[in-house]
Amino acid sequence: MLKLFTASALIRAAGASSQVLMTLVISRECGLRQAGVVFFGYSLVMIVSTMARAGTEVSALRVISQAYEQTDMGSVRSSAHSRLLLVGATSGVFAVLVILGAPWLGERSVGLDATASLRWAAAAIPAFAVLGLFSEFLKGVQRAWVGLLVQNVATPPALVVVPIVVLSQASDAATVNAVICGATWAATFATLVYWHRTTGGCSAGWLRGARSEVGLLLSDVPTLLVVSATPVIMQWVGAILLGFLTTPTQVAGYSVAARLAIAVSVVHSAASSVVAPRMAIAHGKGDLRALHQVTVQTGLLISGVTWPILIVMGVTAPYLLGVFGAGYGAFDGSLRVLLIGQIVASLIGHSGMVLVMAGKYSDARLNSLIAALSLVGLAFVFVPLAGAAGAAFSMSGSVVLGHLAGLLLVRRRVGFWTVPTSRHAIRMAMLRVRPLRSTS
Repeated sequence: MLKLFTASALIRAAGASSQVLMTLVISRECGLRQAGVVFFGYSLVMIVSTMARAGTEVSALRVISQAYEQTDMGSVRSSAHSRLLLVGATSGVFAVLVILGAPWLGERSVGLDATASLRWAAAAIPAFAVLGLFSEFLKGVQRAWVGLLVQNVATPPALVVVPIVVLSQASDAATVNAVICGATWAATFATLVYWHRTTGGCSAGWLRGARSEVGLLLSDVPTLLVVSATPVIMQWVGAILLGFLTTPTQVAGYSVAARLAIAVSVVHSAASSVVAPRMAIAHGKGDLRALHQVTVQTGLLISGVTWPILIVMGVTAPYLLGVFGAGYGAFDGSLRVLLIGQIVASLIGHSGMVLVMAGKYSDARLNSLIAALSLVGLAFVFVPLAGAAGAAFSMSGSVVLGHLAGLLLVRRRVGFWTVPTSRHAIRMAMLRVRPLRSTS
């Protein structure tokens, strides 16, 4: 697992680096206010595109992993087609609504002059939604590295860096979001081609078959939407609330601090890409010991890699933020608070993923609701009082509460702790995880 994790982490690191570089270019070239407008629109797109997927990417990884394990490519294709049909429709509707409502949205948040920027951002919603699906599809058919490339390197944060540098003399918010939109659609079409070559393309009557499965997907939407949308909302909603309740300057400062803090989560993402299919297969075979071993092993690996980085970032926070331009160093307190939440998350590990891969959807939904409701409650109290610092406190507080809830739910519903509770558990986690994929 270590080799797979290392390769995945390298790809995630490349993606995180490109996102930080994009943030750096925008913050330095656009100035605090225009950067705040860009980050507000980008955050809005991340949340809406995730809502448009309606949780179908969560079930896709589990269903496609199990179908591919049984070499049932027909089920792999039908599962993908039904989700693409549903997400294409929902994301298109959401994009139109945001485009039409952009003047109203801008006037009540970052300013009426942000209308064009918000419309360009909205035009990318379907592309972002579909890209998120393809990333999970590819992980399910044992193309995890390609899925990671789609999600991190072949997506706008990487493609947009050079164009923004070239266009830096005219880098207002609308120009930046227009480039992001074009890059996202280019990545989406390229990924679509690769997926069809990998799985054999569409069979006759695929549309009729996809329509018949959409109804089944809708039955799981209430649960899976909460599970999939909660971490994304928690990641991006701070900038949205700051846009409505404070100023674009606060949006920019918080967004840069959050981007730096979240950059370390590449380790979490790399681990999840490797272990999620293994968890699904282990649970499908009833191998609780292997599921426990993979979970604890992953948590120890994540903590060992991330803690030193997080501590160094906390000590050097003012200097890190100062690189992004004048005025950003004042948000060092926000960055430190966000880093505390990341430390707790790395310690507890992937409790939410364990619940999903074990098929405990209702418990995963409860876990997500606890985190989401705590975030909303804290944010509405502390964002008006403390701006970016209040948003950071709300984020970290909800991360801690959500992970603690997940820890307890896994223990109750699956039967083990996601953290090692004894020396024996640590020794067990250090053992090599035997291959779970059938060789027959």
